[in-house]
Amino acid sequence: MTSPRCVTCALIATALSAALGLAPQAASGEPEAALHAGVVKISAEQAAQSGVTVATAGPGRVGASMELPGEVRLNADHVAHVTPRVPGVVVQVGKNLEDTVHAGEVMAVIESKELAEAKAAYLAAGDRALLAQATYDREKGLWEKKISAEQDYLAAKHALAEAGIKSRSSEWQLRALGLSKDDLKHLREQSANSFARCDITAPINGTVIEKRIVLGESVLAEATAYVVADLTTVWVDFRVPPKDIPSVHPGQEVIVASTGAAARVSCKIAYAGPTFEQDTCVALARVILPNEQGAWKQGVFVTGLAECDAVEVSVAVPRSALQTLAGAPNVFVKTDGGFQASPVTLGRTGAANVEVLSGLQAGQSYAADGTFILKAELEKGKGGEE
Repeated sequence: MTSPRCVTCALIATALSAALGLAPQAASGEPEAALHAGVVKISAEQAAQSGVTVATAGPGRVGASMELPGEVRLNADHVAHVTPRVPGVVVQVGKNLEDTVHAGEVMAVIESKELAEAKAAYLAAGDRALLAQATYDREKGLWEKKISAEQDYLAAKHALAEAGIKSRSSEWQLRALGLSKDDLKHLREQSANSFARCDITAPINGTVIEKRIVLGESVLAEATAYVVADLTTVWVDFRVPPKDIPSVHPGQEVIVASTGAAARVSCKIAYAGPTFEQDTCVALARVILPNEQGAWKQGVFVTGLAECDAVEVSVAVPRSALQTLAGAPNVFVKTDGGFQASPVTLGRTGAANVEVLSGLQAGQSYAADGTFILKAELEKGKGGEE
């Protein structure tokens, strides 16, 4: 009598095969001897579609496996808090949560009385500087011709210096508020309606992850209107217990594993804290993960698999090459007839690789990845016999 577990496995295998276009062994007329021998026939095209990759057995480095709990966080080096720089009233909101923005793009607009006053002060200071320059030139000419007193000339010179200082000061104030030199050149051309307009622009390329601004509200100069983050990379912070601190170092390879779509990613430790926090008694180790597809979300808990005390072994295979059949580890060796399930004896087990003591010889070709499909096909064929 077939057990419920076997029926479940058969159903899963059937669904996988239908999706990948694989035919059951028994239905395709394969001899029973091939099924009993643990051979799975699959074409090169089917292997490519199902993610089955082939590698050649050979030496590799295997170390003791060390598991580190971790959490996905934003890359703080690529996060920007967007502030208006001047107080005002929000008159336009152009960006919302999860919107993509580009550096320099207008996200919102406010009307600011303070900005209008600063622009007016700049224009007035410029006019006074021109007037002071004209007065100085006249007094200098009169003094040189002995028509006016030296005191009038010196007073005009002093007034010109003061006007220059005020003009430069008002210019620096506007530059500090985000106006460029080109903006200042065209300031007199602005209409009265746009004189108080202040654009809130994105400082970096990224995604809006926080929005703290609504239409019609008054905002302060130091208030954060948006938070923009570049999510193409994220941090994963691992908690390292004191006993493992000596074994964790920058440049060390770590496999980050989660239950999400991005199941396993190999990366290297970018930072490892030399001390541990007294409150939690753990040290910090950090990796930087590529996240172009946005698969890694902030706050997701992950596990880091790292190796320590690695040694060179004669034959090593990746963990993904192993499948359990009849309670024993197997690898699928590539033969002329297909992929042959071969029981293996394992030695050292590391985060990425496992030592093979017997059952697979150096130089043999084997399935390094996608072996779950091969296992499903094999068990489906045996289920058909039963």
